[in-house]
Amino acid sequence: CAQQAASSYTQPFSKARSKFIFTPLSNSAVDEIISYITQLQIQQAPYLFYLELGSGGGALLDGNSAYFPRMAFAWLFLFLYWDHQDQSAPALASINSIYNALEPFTSPYSYANLVDYELGNTYLNAYYGTNVPQLVQIKNKYDPLNIFKWQQSIPLTI
Repeated sequence: CAQQAASSYTQPFSKARSKFIFTPLSNSAVDEIISYITQLQIQQAPYLFYLELGSGGGALLDGNSAYFPRMAFAWLFLFLYWDHQDQSAPALASINSIYNALEPFTSPYSYANLVDYELGNTYLNAYYGTNVPQLVQIKNKYDPLNIFKWQQSIPLTI
């Protein structure tokens, strides 16, 4: 549902951010979300997704998957879109504001298939956690020339 919404929007500008949640949100975090949604409604700006993951991800043993947050029970998916370039600064400020406000209540991990360049140099840990060394080994084995390289790819060295 969230992936479909993110890939089928009609507006030319958008921003998505994500966090995995391993423990229930506190009342303070829920209050932040309610306040944010209220502001979005006032501004008529869509939207926020909070998705339960279920328990299937935890069925895999550690080290058997690059998918790191197998024990997370929820994925917080933040997504905004807007029509005009001059709306970019306030829209980005809005999504970053709620992302930062919820950071103390969420994990440091983000969904790897939802590219977020604002993670900066922390992207490897945010996307892959303790799986990074194993992924670097795999990268060296199957792509030693680093042909498949982009801004947030697995590097040849850490």
